[in-house]
Amino acid sequence: MVSLVRLVDRGCIVALVNFVGNFAVDCTIGSQSTARRGPAGVDRSGSGRGGNVIKLLVSLVIVIFAAPAGANQITGPASAVDSTVIEIGGKRIMLFGIDSVMRKQICRIDGKVWQCWPAAVRALEILLDRGPATCETVGEPDVYGRLLARCDINDESLNEQLVRTGYAIARRSETTDYVAAETEAKQKKLGLWQGEFMMPDAFRRSAGIFVERP
Repeated sequence: MVSLVRLVDRGCIVALVNFVGNFAVDCTIGSQSTARRGPAGVDRSGSGRGGNVIKLLVSLVIVIFAAPAGANQITGPASAVDSTVIEIGGKRIMLFGIDSVMRKQICRIDGKVWQCWPAAVRALEILLDRGPATCETVGEPDVYGRLLARCDINDESLNEQLVRTGYAIARRSETTDYVAAETEAKQKKLGLWQGEFMMPDAFRRSAGIFVERP
C-alpha cells in the first residue's frame, strides 16, 4: 500500500480531486433527473447512495494526501549511538550529509592528546536533549538495517546544528547543504576545529576501512 501511495504524484492527486468534483456534480444532476422521472411520493433520487460514494472518494483523497507525509518519517525521543548515529524506537539512524570522528580516533589540542570522539557524542546528546526528533529518511536502509535521514528537533535541522557546534563536518559527497555551517564553525574554532584532527574519511583509509559508513 505504501509503495502504491508513493507512486501518486501531485498531478495524479489534482486529477483525482477534479474527478471527485465532477462525480459529485454528475450525481447531483442524475439525482434530480431520476427524481423527476419517479412516481409521485417515491424517492428514487439515489442521493443517499451517491452521497456515500462521494464520501468514500473524498476519504481516498485525504488518505493520499496524508500518507506520503508519514510514509518515510520517524518521530520520537532519540539517543546518541555514535558521533553521527542516533536511535529512535530501536531504529538506528545515520545523519545524512555529515561526518565526524570515529571511536578510535585521537585528536590534539596544543599538542596534547584529546579524546575527541566522546566529546562529539556528548555534543550530539546535548542537541538530542532539546526534544523529540523527527527524521525524514533518504533512500533505503543499508546492509545493517540502518536508515539514512535528515532530522529536526524543534523545527531546527539536527544535522546542521551538529555541524555548527564544530563536532561534525559536511559530507560533500552526499550534499553541500552543510558546507556553510562547517565554514562558520571552522572560523570560530568550535568543537573539533579548536584542535587538530584527521578528516574522518582519511582516518578510515589509514585504518584500512574502505566503506563510507562502517
